[in-house]
Amino acid sequence: MVLARGALIMILVSCVAETGLAQPAQGSGIAPATEVEPPVEVEQAAAAEVPPPPDPAMVEAGERFDRGVRYFNDGDFGAALAEFLRAYELTGNWIVLYNLGQISQGMGRRADALRYFERYLAEGGADVDAIEGRRAEVETNLAALRARLALLDVDVDVEGAEVLVDDEIVGTAPLGEPLVLDPGPHVVIGRHPDHGTVRLEVTLA
Repeated sequence: MVLARGALIMILVSCVAETGLAQPAQGSGIAPATEVEPPVEVEQAAAAEVPPPPDPAMVEAGERFDRGVRYFNDGDFGAALAEFLRAYELTGNWIVLYNLGQISQGMGRRADALRYFERYLAEGGADVDAIEGRRAEVETNLAALRARLALLDVDVDVEGAEVLVDDEIVGTAPLGEPLVLDPGPHVVIGRHPDHGTVRLEVTLA
């Protein structure tokens, strides 16, 4: 294929890189409303104060988290994944990443599960250790996932070209490290507004 102003060239190099699905973390990761006994002596002005209305985004996130748990328990992983993704978009709460990792792993989307679990440990930090046994569990899952994933090196001869895998943008050339992908067929695309597009199909073991 001849392209105007130079053609993109991509070189792909792959190398080979299941655990049961655990229950999602209990609770939404969003502090529920609790009843607190008022102090015995309360100034008159403070007693008359009206609490601010709840944040609509947080209310929606809590509802979506609860729906995600119900879908998960019913075995509807696709619906549960969508609800947890939206809850995370609304809150950025690291606890939701654990649920996303578990569901992705149960759906056989190991590369996604790996990314979610890695982010869970990174964003949760020392707070993960407050959940008994959680860090060890996630690290065990990560080891099992890495053994079932493939690595793909993508070299593009035009700096700044977008790299897509299965129609999803994964980075801009030059890529700093190999892509972690699920085994099986994939479509890899390199594109640049001044140098055209190259499309390659690859099957990873």
